Amino acid sequence: MNTRPLRSMALGLLLLGLACSLGGGGELVTEPPGPPPGPIEPTPDATPTDDDIPAPSPTSPLPDLDYGDAVDPTFPSLRASDGARAGVGTFWLGEPEAPPSAEGDAKIVDADDWDDGLTRLLVVPGKALVTFQATLHAAAQPTTVYFNLLADVNRDLRWGSFSGPTGSVREWIVENRELALQPGERQEIETEFPLGQGVGDLWFRATLSERPVESPDWDGSGAFVEGEVEDYHLPPALGADWNYDCEPDPLVLFHGETGSISFVLQSGTGAPDTFRVTSAVGPIGLFGDPLAEEIDVSQIPPPIPPTGGPSTFPGTVDVASLEVHGPDHVKSYEIVVRLKGIGRVETEKCIVDVWHWGHNRWFVVQDDHVVYTGPIQVKSGSTLEAAFVVFDASGMPAQGQFFGTLGDPPGDKLASHANGRLDANGRITLRLPVNWPPGKTKLYFSWRDEVHPIAEIEVLP
Repeated sequence: MNTRPLRSMALGLLLLGLACSLGGGGELVTEPPGPPPGPIEPTPDATPTDDDIPAPSPTSPLPDLDYGDAVDPTFPSLRASDGARAGVGTFWLGEPEAPPSAEGDAKIVDADDWDDGLTRLLVVPGKALVTFQATLHAAAQPTTVYFNLLADVNRDLRWGSFSGPTGSVREWIVENRELALQPGERQEIETEFPLGQGVGDLWFRATLSERPVESPDWDGSGAFVEGEVEDYHLPPALGADWNYDCEPDPLVLFHGETGSISFVLQSGTGAPDTFRVTSAVGPIGLFGDPLAEEIDVSQIPPPIPPTGGPSTFPGTVDVASLEVHGPDHVKSYEIVVRLKGIGRVETEKCIVDVWHWGHNRWFVVQDDHVVYTGPIQVKSGSTLEAAFVVFDASGMPAQGQFFGTLGDPPGDKLASHANGRLDANGRITLRLPVNWPPGKTKLYFSWRDEVHPIAEIEVLP
């Protein structure tokens, strides 16, 4: 995926909204992870310490580990504060293609790379709804890991229990949740935490580690042999209760096409100030594109209103299908976009489906896309199962009467015809008798009172 313009724009948007935005956003990954390193065995029957982590090299005074990036020393992030840290190994938070970064010390404040484990976030009055993702490398052995989450609910710049109106309130939101991971598996962790009163940002820390945390009231410190540490923060004020959705969803592109994803207000009032693409992930396996290298993603900011006031629309994400040649197939991509406003953060997962068909397999009629998905070879004397799908201009399934003809010209006495209504998914299969001798003929369709050839059919003996 071409990420140069995307990253430069994302950086500018992040700097613009730093005071009121969620920190720790992920980066788009352009290089796949290498083979996982061999796990480092902890000292038997002992809590891992820095002695269990590889010794520094002559050119690096400190071993490269993954740290958090919350404000220090109020929160333990730096090594000198015994900030939570872990060796980069076979499991982490986030996408399979995005292992954590490693550094000599914490990159404070809010400057760590590849914090993409938070896949969903919705801030509503009184609480935050969060979803994290844990991943095990495909070449690793099955393993058990532990997820922990801290949230500074009362915003007093520390993680620890405090006295609330109804008793003690723990800020250790998720305590040693055990996850059994299989190679290549991703598991989601859903939870929520209250948004207490306070004047500062609410920082929260998520960790994934090879062992449970042993503490009566964990403060976010300590060393782990293997895992990842991610920190995020929320602004102090509660803003308008807006909720946006991707439109269209999915965005359907054809080979070499470009389209746009907009964000439509579904409920509430107000609008985000900034938005940022945090990751783009494609399919794995046959004809896969896990690093989304066959699409180009760019962020387009909203136009400046004529009055010079704030925009009420957060802009668009433009996606281009690069002309990567190969057999006919479909790829589905997941683009994660984080919308941010004063007192509110929302994460949306937008789906993009790319149809890689030959240019004679689809046709545009009055902004509708007609795609032939059936076979291009059929035996003489048999029946062609001519399958079609039709999308309207917004990428939604079209509805209406659809006609098909096998034979060239369509008025030839050997031509066969069939018609029917598109189903709820915009699909139809027409059964067309093959009256033609061996050779080549054409498949025609009629849609919105227009007739066009869509595919060349080879008739076999």
